[in-house]
Amino acid sequence: MARYRKIDPRIWKDEHFRLLSPQEKLITFYVITAQSNRIGLFNFSPALASEDLGLPFETFLKGFGKVCSNLSWRYDEPSRTLYLPTWWRYNCPENPNVLKACLADLHELPKTPLYTVFCANFSFLPETFLETFQKGLLQSSPKQCPNQEQEQEQEQEQEQDQNISLVSSNVKESKE
Repeated sequence: MARYRKIDPRIWKDEHFRLLSPQEKLITFYVITAQSNRIGLFNFSPALASEDLGLPFETFLKGFGKVCSNLSWRYDEPSRTLYLPTWWRYNCPENPNVLKACLADLHELPKTPLYTVFCANFSFLPETFLETFQKGLLQSSPKQCPNQEQEQEQEQEQEQDQNISLVSSNVKESKE
């Protein structure tokens, strides 16, 4: 199956993109088309990008840094993971089933703090996709979004508080 990526023509009018040099625009298009996946959160190798583009590594890193800064992309160097927060704006799945399939790409990711940011960023998804997005996160990744972990922790704390209250009331009753 062939992989392809769309490039929205509106990119040429984007004020942040227009500030990039021609070389930085090339880096932008490389990132969007060469190493990306279907969700905009993916493993990224600067060394491979440098080699593919025929740029000296230091030159690539400098340009990549400017691209990330201008376009608000986030790169987690320890896990070599890149996140494009506006991915869904320009690459919105056609329907909830396609979104569910796209979220399977989460299996390929190492543990990264960018996962938390990804879980919380659904602003560019249609409202009708939100339930599928949340369910897909749970099914497609062994990691959990922090919101769900926090909810579980809160539920456990409430249960513990209830148990403590029950024990306290039982102790009071037994003393009387």
